[in-house]
Amino acid sequence: MSMKRLTGILVDGLKELGIISNPTENRKNNGVVRHGLTLRRGDERVCPIFYLDCFYEKYKSGELSAEDILQQIIVEYEKTPTPTVPDLDELMSSPDFISKIKLRVVNATKNREMINSRELVYHDIPNTDLVALFYFACIEDENTTGCTAVTETIMKRYLPDIDDGDVLFEKIVNHPQSDIRIESIAEIIKKMTENDLPLMSAKEDFLFVVTNQRMSYGAGNILTISAREKLKERFPSGYLTILPSSVHEMLVLEHKEDENIEALKDMVYTVNRNEVSEEDYLSDNVFHYDVDTGELTIAE
Repeated sequence: MSMKRLTGILVDGLKELGIISNPTENRKNNGVVRHGLTLRRGDERVCPIFYLDCFYEKYKSGELSAEDILQQIIVEYEKTPTPTVPDLDELMSSPDFISKIKLRVVNATKNREMINSRELVYHDIPNTDLVALFYFACIEDENTTGCTAVTETIMKRYLPDIDDGDVLFEKIVNHPQSDIRIESIAEIIKKMTENDLPLMSAKEDFLFVVTNQRMSYGAGNILTISAREKLKERFPSGYLTILPSSVHEMLVLEHKEDENIEALKDMVYTVNRNEVSEEDYLSDNVFHYDVDTGELTIAE
């Protein structure tokens, strides 16, 4: 059965329960298209999207029936709280609007078409295959996050003093950020497993993750002045090697003169092909990073 047919069955089943649902296709990072349903009752202003792609794969394999999928969607919909929706015009007109804008770093080649078609404001990061996009959180609480991309139209209307994405980039990276998370891999594993792992020596505990508190689209945080100051405390030399784990985080280790770049590139390539989803892919390159200048370059 096709995705279209499964979607039709789900729409009919939800309609019988008084839930209005509409099929949607969203183009995500790296050109990935995700299929979903927007659900609402009555005149609800906020319509959560339930993506169907994973359900569809399990349906094709026989792991789930259409009825199973329908029941799971209903249960999740009933559990989903209705967030408070702010007045976007008021939010973007506020003097501190620029402080709410965050960076998202994505692969430049894979996202150029999306950037152009949606007229997104962007900044090409020199000497890399990365591009920085700009998003602001219009809904953000414990359970829900809603982000809107900064487009050319939004920038011209609400940020009239900023000429282009290059200027906006400088504003954002030099604005103090509180949403910085820098932890060693050992620290993260300890929190995830809730085990008392034996303490590592400084030599052993050498690999760090840079992201945001939600660990969602946090790779760009490494470029901010706030992250650079924290990294300088941990790595006084100020010269680092960066492994692009995904769009959500960067892996950081201190640069060594005798490091094997080809081996590191092979590791990044293998992880990207076997562990990272197509939507979360960032780059196959390894980078060097000077935290004093903020210069990120492809390691050769």
